Amino acid sequence: MPCDLLATVPGRQTALRERQRQLEAAIDDRRHELQALGVELAAMGGHPHLGAAYEATRTRLDALSDELAGLRAELTRDPTLLEALDRYAERIRLGESVAPRAHLRRPHEPVSEPQLRAAGLAELWAALSIGVMLVGVVALSYFARQYLVIGLIYAVVLFVVIEAGFRGRIGRLIAGVTVVLAIVSAAVLLYAFFWPIAVALIILLGLYILGANLRELRR
Repeated sequence: MPCDLLATVPGRQTALRERQRQLEAAIDDRRHELQALGVELAAMGGHPHLGAAYEATRTRLDALSDELAGLRAELTRDPTLLEALDRYAERIRLGESVAPRAHLRRPHEPVSEPQLRAAGLAELWAALSIGVMLVGVVALSYFARQYLVIGLIYAVVLFVVIEAGFRGRIGRLIAGVTVVLAIVSAAVLLYAFFWPIAVALIILLGLYILGANLRELRR
């Protein structure tokens, strides 16, 4: 494995050096084009009838300036990457342990047997859930119509919890429910104590205005 990694370094370095040559050529072309556009803008200055052409040229000049800045930034970054590749190759030659997948935040791993079973259960639930809900609605409407609304609410909550469990989103579900309940609680409190809250806000506003006026009088 270290020999394979070491063999890939020269190829990558060659590609980077070729990219540097391409960047230098592109930067040179863009620089000459910028100079030409600058000359055109200077020539069109003071000619109102060339306003549309002036704006188009200036827009092109701004876009070309941004593109040139990006090319120069990439050209500046490549030598640092080449040095890093040299150091990486030297570490491999010295026999240091180098993990080829260490840069991966979420490397792909083989699916385990429990994960396969969970995926199968999730597919089975997805296939049966709608049918089960419809059968439940019909059963409630036929045998216990007075509990139809409550039964539907419980059924929806149960289905949402089961779906979140299969998708591994129980934490998000609990957080979302907590936020919704907090908003509802705040709305209920605001409705129940609207007038005391309104009076308190008016008093605070009056005190603020009174203090501001007193400060103005002292000046």
